[in-house]
Amino acid sequence: MLGSDDDLEHHLRDTLVAGAGLCHRWAVETLVREGPERVRELMARGTSFDLGEGGLLALGREGGHSRRRIAHAGDRTGRAIETALLDAVAA
Repeated sequence: MLGSDDDLEHHLRDTLVAGAGLCHRWAVETLVREGPERVRELMARGTSFDLGEGGLLALGREGGHSRRRIAHAGDRTGRAIETALLDAVAA
């Protein structure tokens, strides 16, 4: 997990609730289990997510989530991820 007050069960439950029955449980389980490591990989490849105190990710809370767990790169998160991945491929 990315936040110190988070765990897999809370994240799974929140995401299923936020998805209002439109999510496949197996997909959400994969997202919750693998997501934090994928975010760390994106950071290692140069994605500039917003940081807070001590250089930790500044996590936001969205939708039906009960914890702060959403990583942002300002209001251009998708572009920041795409740029980092394209730069990695070019290298």
